[in-house]
Amino acid sequence: MTALLDRDEPKDLADIWGFCCQKNLSLRAAITDAQSKAAGIFPADLGRVLCSVQKEDWGLIRWIQAPPAETFISQLYQLEESLLLIK
Repeated sequence: MTALLDRDEPKDLADIWGFCCQKNLSLRAAITDAQSKAAGIFPADLGRVLCSVQKEDWGLIRWIQAPPAETFISQLYQLEESLLLIK
């Protein structure tokens, strides 16, 4: 979480995607845990980064096994929606 917000590197997006979309770890729990270690981790800030993902970001990641770009982007958008929208 903190790396993504501090560095804004595509590889950090891949980490978030892998943990949350492939390993089914909770993004909200990760934010809560990150807040206990670093001040200033807010869902809206993370959501802003997740909703700005583009195919170029996917292309910059050095994948071992690359998911389809559309899947990667779509799932990150879904994570962003889960943070910002009340369902």
